[in-house]
Amino acid sequence: MYSDKTLTLNNGTKIPLIQLGTWLINNDDVRKVVRQAIDVGYRAFDTARDYGNENGVGKGIWNSDVERSDIYLTTKLPTAVKDYEGTKKAIDEALDRFSLEYIDMLLIHSPQPWIEVNRTSDRHLKGIWKTGEQWKKQ
Repeated sequence: MYSDKTLTLNNGTKIPLIQLGTWLINNDDVRKVVRQAIDVGYRAFDTARDYGNENGVGKGIWNSDVERSDIYLTTKLPTAVKDYEGTKKAIDEALDRFSLEYIDMLLIHSPQPWIEVNRTSDRHLKGIWKTGEQWKKQ
């Protein structure tokens, strides 16, 4: 059952408490799943480049009868992206895949790379954070 309850972040942004996760839904099917979810009242979706379905999620959103401003979209940085320039590039690429003008929330998918055992340095995480702050202002 969908809920329209929200959580207010420290900056005043309201985010839906429930988002439809799209992990393991292939790119061909996710467009239809997102459209059906919108039809039954969902207004928030969670995806990631690593899921391989951002394009389909974007198509489901922009082919719906609901205004984009009424839908909350969360995606994640690829696990291998751990620096400022990589983050900027990843955001631009995500927007292209979604064919949308903005993303509502960008998460660091894994602060520590899944492939590597060593920890990501604070310097790299600060670069990601700085990029996110600049992107949010645009």
